[in-house]
Amino acid sequence: MPDHNALTATSSELRLRAEKMLNTASPPEEMRMLVRELLNHTATLEAECDKLRQAQSIDPYDLAPIGFCTIDSGGLILKANVGAATLLGSVPTALVNRPFSEFVVEHDRPDFSALKSALFTTHFPQTCELRLQRADDTTCWVRIEAIPLMDENFRDLARVMIRDISVRKQAEISLAENEHRLRTLVQTIPDLVWLKDTNGIYLACNHAFERFFGAKQADIVGKTDYDFVDKALADFFLEHDRQAMALDKPSMNEEWLTFADGGYHGLFETIKTPVHDDTGKVIGVLGIARDITVHKKTETDLETSKIFLETLLNAIPVPIFYKDTEGRYLGFNKAFEDLFGTEKETLVGKSVFDIAPKELAETYHAKDLEVFQNPGTQIYESEAQTARGEKRRVIFHKAPFKDSTGTIAGLIGAIMDITEQKHAEEQLKKTQAALRASRDNN
Repeated sequence: MPDHNALTATSSELRLRAEKMLNTASPPEEMRMLVRELLNHTATLEAECDKLRQAQSIDPYDLAPIGFCTIDSGGLILKANVGAATLLGSVPTALVNRPFSEFVVEHDRPDFSALKSALFTTHFPQTCELRLQRADDTTCWVRIEAIPLMDENFRDLARVMIRDISVRKQAEISLAENEHRLRTLVQTIPDLVWLKDTNGIYLACNHAFERFFGAKQADIVGKTDYDFVDKALADFFLEHDRQAMALDKPSMNEEWLTFADGGYHGLFETIKTPVHDDTGKVIGVLGIARDITVHKKTETDLETSKIFLETLLNAIPVPIFYKDTEGRYLGFNKAFEDLFGTEKETLVGKSVFDIAPKELAETYHAKDLEVFQNPGTQIYESEAQTARGEKRRVIFHKAPFKDSTGTIAGLIGAIMDITEQKHAEEQLKKTQAALRASRDNN
């Protein structure tokens, strides 16, 4: 665009030259050149005037990056800018003289009606958030900000600003849905769940926890343990809260709890985890307590059963062992340890190849495989070598055992030492042979 000062200077120069030519007898050619310059300059000035008129005709209302429209007290659109039309997928002229509510999603029209009523009744600015229907039948969330106006005839009007908040609103909706799912999950799990601040004041809890205190969440929030349990137990809870926050990591403990609602008494495993804000500062503790009464009893019963079985096995003088399907020893009794001169800690996880000569180990292993291939009780006679290198004649009794799914998991075996019996049988045979020989000689 030509500089305004340059155009002014050129105009002044041309005027002076024209005046000079009029006062002097200038050649015709010089006059024609001046006329051409004047015509060109006039064209330039007219072009600049056109640009200026175009610039002045653009309403700043249309340059706004957000939607604006003017409505009357009945909600009729009197004027709309490009931003509003673009938001609705239309053009400004197509919006004029149409009710603004026509573009509001039907479900949200009462909200707009309430805003309009309050605006023209109180004459104070009003805001609301609602959904608008676009020309392509899609919707968008907007924030409406309306301020009262008056035209030159003192007629009530309103300037309505429309901001597209679809992205923010969708994020809020997603967050609300996630929070609802989380609340539902927390409220339905059987574990006790609660949240406290750093002073031990309850911020939230679930239904299971309500049963413990015998009170609703609304009556628990804002209070401490000292409002519901005796001082000794409240001190115990508070101390573990402080430990978790001081360590800044989850801490676990077991505690017996008695429910105020129903009087249930059980053992609970409690995990307390520090809660942090966005800066990493500890702002409270989250607690989860799980009832492990049955689990603990099962553990105790299993341990008792294990001790009983070990005592029973060790009381049996016959060597007894059990292996997995890979031939690895899982356990055995004291008589087995004495026979092979080994201890449970050194042999568990190993095989017969670690305690018997190779030839005997191969025989034992082959027989083990037969048990797995043809499940049933297996009895066979073989030789065994003790820890002292002594050869003994034995009878093996083996049978498979199954796991909880019915799958063969290994075998159990017993070893009967028949060495003395064999010696007695041989001695008897010798005696009988000697008697027969004596009778024959007589």
